[in-house]
Amino acid sequence: VAGSCTGQGIEMASSEADVPVAAEAAVVVDGGESNEGSGEAVGSAQEAGEAAAAGGVRAAVMDRYGGAEVLRVEEHWAVPEPSPTSVVVAVAAASVNPVDWKVRNGMLPFPLPAFPLVVGRDFAGTVVACGERVTRCAVGDRVFGMVSVFQQGSTAERIAVDESQLAQAPASLPLSDAAALPLVSLTAWIGLKEKAKVQPRDRVLVLGGSGGVGSVAVQLAKHAFDCDVIATCSTSNVEMVKGLGADRVIDYTAANFWEDQELLGSCACVIDCAGNYSSQSFPVLRRGGTFVSLLADDMHSLWSKVSFVGSLVFDKLVQWMWHQKYYEVVSVEPKGVMLEEIAAAVDAGSLRVLVDSRYPLDRIREAHERSQTKRARGKILVVMDAAEADAPEAEAAEAAVGGEQSGATSSAGPAGGAEEGVGGDDGAPAQ
Repeated sequence: VAGSCTGQGIEMASSEADVPVAAEAAVVVDGGESNEGSGEAVGSAQEAGEAAAAGGVRAAVMDRYGGAEVLRVEEHWAVPEPSPTSVVVAVAAASVNPVDWKVRNGMLPFPLPAFPLVVGRDFAGTVVACGERVTRCAVGDRVFGMVSVFQQGSTAERIAVDESQLAQAPASLPLSDAAALPLVSLTAWIGLKEKAKVQPRDRVLVLGGSGGVGSVAVQLAKHAFDCDVIATCSTSNVEMVKGLGADRVIDYTAANFWEDQELLGSCACVIDCAGNYSSQSFPVLRRGGTFVSLLADDMHSLWSKVSFVGSLVFDKLVQWMWHQKYYEVVSVEPKGVMLEEIAAAVDAGSLRVLVDSRYPLDRIREAHERSQTKRARGKILVVMDAAEADAPEAEAAEAAVGGEQSGATSSAGPAGGAEEGVGGDDGAPAQ
C-alpha cells in the first residue's frame, strides 16, 4: 500500500492525492439527471446531504496511535465540501483491511495526516454534491472507491474524494457490499496485469488463495484473464478455493509448493499474498516469469526497511541477470479507471464479493479486532445504517472463537461457483 518498486528504487505515494476542501468551489446538488436516471435517487441524496450539513456527520476517528481502544466515533465531524474536481459521497459502507489497523498501530513507515484522523480506505455510497469540473459522475450516482493513505479516511457518513478515485458501483451488487472491493481487487489486478502482465493460458501460482487479496487474485486470474490457476491454502479451505476457480489447490500443511515437480519452471507469475517467499518461488517461475510481492507486514522498524530494500535490490538484479526472472512489488493507489474494469468483472460474473460481517459504526473497535484475529471469512464492512448490520454481539462472537464458523455471504459470482466464504488465513506455505 505504501510504495512502488521500480528500476529507480522505491517510490512513495505522493500527498498530491489529497483532496482539498474548497469553500469557493461551485457545487452541483440539484438539477440534471443522475446516470441511473432516477429522480428519486437524486432527491433522497439531496435530502440526506442537507440533513448532514445541519449538524455535522458521524465518523470513526483516532486521536493517537495504539490498539482498538484509541478508536472513537466523532458525532460532529465537519461536513466536507468538494473541490472543483471532487465529489461528496454519502457513505453506505466502508471496509476494514489489515492496513487500517496497521495505520492505527503506527506501523507504516511514513507520516500520516494530522490527528484526529478518520480511519479506513474503501467505501461505497451515493454522490450528494459535485465540484464544477466533475465529469465522471453526477448527484445520485451509486459509486465505490478508495482514498489514499495520505488522506482522511473513508469511515464517515460523508467524505470528499477526487472523481479519479472512484467509479460507478457494480449494478449487480447491493451498494454496501461494493465497499468490500476496492483495495483487494486493485491489489490483485495491479499485481497480475500491470506487474506480471499475464496472458491467457499463462500459469499463475497464488500463494494464500484463501485470503482477502488471494481469493480475488484466484478469481481474476481464472475468470477475467483466462489463466491456468494454482493456489495454496490450508486443508479447511481447499474446496472453497477450488470453488473460486483454481484449477489445482496445494494444501500447504501437507506439501511445499517449491518441491512440486509439476510446478518447477512452469509459472509465468507467482503472486505472494502470504508472506516473503521469493527465494522459494523463483525455481517455479519460467524464464521471463515474474514474482509479485505485496509489501511486508513489518515495515515500521529501521532494520526491516533496510533488510527489505537490500533483499529487493539483490533479487531484482541477480535473478534478472542470471535467470531473466523478475521481482515486482505492488503499490496500490486509488484508480477509478481500473475500478470501472473491476465493476465490469463483477457484473460479468468473473468476480464475486464475499462478506464476513457487517458492523454498525458504533462498533468500529470490534470490527478492527475482528480483522486482527485473521479469522474473518470474507471482508469486514462498517455500515452507516445500523439496520444493515449483521455482526454478532461481542458475547456471541467470543463464544464462537475456536468453534465452527459460518461461511461468508456471497453477493455475486461465476455460474456454478461455490457459496462458501473466504478463509481467514493467508495460506502461508509450510517451512
